[in-house]
Amino acid sequence: MECSVWVEIDLWNAIAAPDYENTHCILLWGANPLATFPTSAQRIRRARARGAKLIVIDPRQHRLAREADYWLRVRPGTDAALALGMTHVLIEENLYDVAFVRTWTNGPFLVRDDTQQLLRARDLSPSATADGVVWDTASELPVVCDPAIGYSDMVQPALEGAFSCRLGNTEVVCRPVFALLKENAAHYAPEQTEAITWVPAETVRRAVRLFATETPILPF
Repeated sequence: MECSVWVEIDLWNAIAAPDYENTHCILLWGANPLATFPTSAQRIRRARARGAKLIVIDPRQHRLAREADYWLRVRPGTDAALALGMTHVLIEENLYDVAFVRTWTNGPFLVRDDTQQLLRARDLSPSATADGVVWDTASELPVVCDPAIGYSDMVQPALEGAFSCRLGNTEVVCRPVFALLKENAAHYAPEQTEAITWVPAETVRRAVRLFATETPILPF
């Protein structure tokens, strides 16, 4: 099974410093702080001592992997398939934070079906200065959105669906980034990716449920 995905969920703002003291779940993906960040490793141990959960995704069985609640021993080079499998579980089991996806990711931004590129504000109006466009389910119209600022509380951006947007004299069908991600991830259920990643499907599902429910989570 070929693994390729071109849509991604990105944070608009820079990620803050790790908050080990307040997290309930730590996800280490290809990182071993015991070897590279001793100070972080100490903070992880203190977090574990107060009950924080630990998920490690790494081909290597280092000490933190042995001590983790779940160790996903991913086959080298198949991280993308594993990420899509985990995304599939989050969406399939409705474990994701809808408000967070709408507010802090590019999930609501529209993608043109004809070019497979993001719909830009200048596509709607050459004089527009903002960049992103979302579909407002309240007005049933495309709304220009500056990613650095966000959108008005009055706007209700769609995360799924296909919408016809008029660009000059033509109509172009557009869909939200999140809808495309969901469509792509649907092909990567853990039961399908197990042969690619070597990570048992049930282990993937349990790990995803853990970090989706033991919030707040700290990815590292």
